[in-house]
Parts: sequence; structure tokens; C-alpha cells
Amino acid sequence: MIFDSEIDDWRKGTSVFGERLLGRSNVCILIEDRNKNLFGCYVETIIDKLNDWDYIEDKNAFVFSLRSNGRLNQPMKFPIKNPNETFLIYNKYINWLISIGSDGGKGGKDDITIMKKNCQHIRKYGYPGNGCVQQSYEYYGNENVLCGSDSFEIKQFFVVQME
Repeated sequence: MIFDSEIDDWRKGTSVFGERLLGRSNVCILIEDRNKNLFGCYVETIIDKLNDWDYIEDKNAFVFSLRSNGRLNQPMKFPIKNPNETFLIYNKYINWLISIGSDGGKGGKDDITIMKKNCQHIRKYGYPGNGCVQQSYEYYGNENVLCGSDSFEIKQFFVVQME
């Protein structure tokens, strides 16, 4: 286990998230939301940068749904829409924690975005109060397959490194 949101710090200004992932590859992020959805992403390539707007490229990365409260009949994996913009870890002083996938546009919609813990003031920028969004994910005719809406509240998330 590399990171556990129940134990490790992911607050603005003091987050250890980026430092824990830097230099690692084959990383799986598993998110459970307050509605008991279970979803996440897998990043194969080495996470070699912490940068506010520079995504890591990974053609083998994907997002997945393990539990979807009946929206899907079984666990499913989905390709990242734009593999050139797969994964981004923001520095510890930015409100955002990570962005996964991007539709390719500046200020575009990401597959999953997580804000740092207790960044409640984001509502004024159009994001939900909890700061977690699923902005662009729909595949195979299914919309909001990961969390059931365009936003979610994190119960807990883990990061593990796969062998």
C-alpha cells in the first residue's frame, strides 16, 4: 500500500500524495464513494513528474468500475479517452489532487478529478462542494458509469503498486 486516504495526509499545503507516487509505475488507485460505488484507474508508466498542467502519457492506462450500484452488470474496464493526457498529480499547494484522463482541451473535462481534502470553497468555480468530479466519462452508451453522476464524495481511496 502506497497511500491510504484514511491515514495519509492529502490536504492542501501538506499533502504527501505526490511524493508517495513519484518514481513509481504500475499504480492502481481504488476509490470508494459515499454511495458505495467502487472505481478507479491503473497507470502503467513511471510517474515521473508533479506538475500543475503537464499530464503523464500512458497508452496502457485505463479506468475501471468494480461496483456500480446496478448501472453495470459486471466490473468493467474502459480506455483512457486521450492517452496523451492520462494522469496528472498537482503540487501540494494547488486545490486539486489528481486528474485522470482528459478530453484534450485546456480546461477540458477529465474522466476523474479529485480535490484535496477539505477544499470546500471550490463550489464558486462550478465544481461540487466535495471537489470530486467525473466530468467526461461515458462509454458504450453508458453515462456516468463510474459513480452514477458528474460528482462524487469520497469515502476512502487507496493507492497500491502492482507487481
